[in-house]
Amino acid sequence: MSSRERLRFRVARLEGEGALVPSDGITAARMRERGYRIGETVLAALSKPRNPGYHRLAHALGAMAVEQLPGFERLDAHGALKRLQVESGVGCEELMVRSPRLWSRVIEQVESAMGRPFARVLRESLNEAGAPEIPVRVPRSLAFSSMDQSEFESTVRGIARHIAEAYWPELDEDAVLEMAEIMPEVA
Repeated sequence: MSSRERLRFRVARLEGEGALVPSDGITAARMRERGYRIGETVLAALSKPRNPGYHRLAHALGAMAVEQLPGFERLDAHGALKRLQVESGVGCEELMVRSPRLWSRVIEQVESAMGRPFARVLRESLNEAGAPEIPVRVPRSLAFSSMDQSEFESTVRGIARHIAEAYWPELDEDAVLEMAEIMPEVA
């Protein structure tokens, strides 16, 4: 038995207050097996379970992007969602990365476009200061175990808002979500 095992509870009214109670016999049995007793304090990380219908909606958004948005046609629905996450920054971690090879390419482009003197100044500046870090967006996993319902819903709505703003400015996020809802089931 893992100490990170997820048990299911429901919120119930108990003496006028909200209380968490086991949602099924399996959870109650697991609590007894762990030795949890009434009145004891336990630590818990709470999350709202994901709605499978909303998960389908997210992948329908990805499928819609593949079918309707320029530049997405060679992706699958999952790849489209990841690209939309990165484009929008929604549901992403941002890392700072040093990339000397990137800056070498920048210097080459500066030399090609502006001449050797400009490239030399840039190269010397980078050598003195060190290659600056650049921000890189890394999309978080959309898996059921990675995000609870509220985080997932916020991410999906943010992607829909991005589609509206970047690709279909005549629509709002709700209209984009409605369009995705009428998409056929994606495999």
